Amino acid sequence: MGSLDYSDTSIYDEIYGYIPITKVELEIIDGPVFQRLNHIRQLGTAYRVFPGAQHTRFSHSLGVMHIMDHMINSKNLRDKMDADDRQKLRLAALLHDVGHYPLSHVIETVMTDHNTREERKHEKMSEYVVTHSAISDILGKYGYEPKEIAQVFTGESSEDLFNQLMSSDLDADRIDYLLRDSIHTGVAYGKFDLDRLIHTLALDKHGLLCVEQGGKHAAEGYIIGRYHMWATVYTHRVINAFNELIQHVYEGCMGDDKLFYSYEALQKLILENEEEFAKYDDHYFFNRAYGKESEGTCIDDMITMLSRRIVLKVAGEGRQLSREEKGSKGYFLLDRYKNEANIADLAERSGVPKDWIFHNNSRSQLLGLKPLLLEWPLEEEVVEQVRREMSKALRILNKDGSSTALVQDQESIVYHLRNMSLDIVRIYTKEEYQQTLEDYLKKELAS
Repeated sequence: MGSLDYSDTSIYDEIYGYIPITKVELEIIDGPVFQRLNHIRQLGTAYRVFPGAQHTRFSHSLGVMHIMDHMINSKNLRDKMDADDRQKLRLAALLHDVGHYPLSHVIETVMTDHNTREERKHEKMSEYVVTHSAISDILGKYGYEPKEIAQVFTGESSEDLFNQLMSSDLDADRIDYLLRDSIHTGVAYGKFDLDRLIHTLALDKHGLLCVEQGGKHAAEGYIIGRYHMWATVYTHRVINAFNELIQHVYEGCMGDDKLFYSYEALQKLILENEEEFAKYDDHYFFNRAYGKESEGTCIDDMITMLSRRIVLKVAGEGRQLSREEKGSKGYFLLDRYKNEANIADLAERSGVPKDWIFHNNSRSQLLGLKPLLLEWPLEEEVVEQVRREMSKALRILNKDGSSTALVQDQESIVYHLRNMSLDIVRIYTKEEYQQTLEDYLKKELAS
């Protein structure tokens, strides 16, 4: 494979031990744009429930780079790439979160208009940072094309294997965050046999990343670990209650001459003042929010609730049951209130102020467990898209050199989880309105 141009620096990680750093990586890490990640919590507001969840996007990014290197040095992959490819993949792993918003996915939800603006997700913002900041100059200095590095972590590389290693159901990002989140929250469910999983990585005869039969149980443990972490941490009732408060505060004070940067203002800041962009972190949000002059508005009340750890209450909850692809009546009824007009209508009918009705849908992002239900034959323009989507699934190597998605293996426990959904919709409100809103929603469900 060839050797990398290592610096004299290694960084100690609490999970993996010493992580050697190359010269180009060190120059990036030492810059203010990357150092910003030291002040962005990996799990947003999870520390309000799990006090140990103080780990950052900085440590996660180093961890993903380490896992990436571990994966491409595994016995079946090490001869598939040269040193240049290895360094590109390490750089992509290191930089994949460099554009993350404060409190990670909490503010991202606002920036993406609650997940309807794909081009504003943190991967695309990371691409913008890599191609428009001093990081671009550093990469160029060492002979690397910034756009090419960015395409790896956005899943748009011309190399399918690069996309699979960085953006699939079995990628370096997911492996690290699962282990790291499990350790720092103290929730044991996220642990799995990392060494066995990576040792049994392979490529099938079509070049798709997969796991040998000997690693099947490790792969199952990894998937089940993700499932349990979503159930216990990522969809936690109190965590998502605080997320709602922060999102409404940010959204209500965002824009020109306002408290918080809009997406457009942030892009402008990256171009014009990197030192200021380096301060765009968790401290930026809380310092501005807590320093806001009170005007007696709902936003001010929300800021007070954040500072005093006053939790929003659940007035209604529905889970999307998945047997035979059917969802519960309660789930679909409550999910209607993601529409602002429907919330306004609910406020009028229930007598609860509109500003104190919050719709929250915690979607599990376990899409790889769901088999593709498609009408064959496919239209020609859909074939490539389907091929790329199927390549993202966690796959098991067959004896004939082909591979099968783990979710389609009827002898695997994952097959029996394939339709399980952790999608939970909740309607939150202020404690003083909880009983009124809860009673009204119960009447709706009963009708």
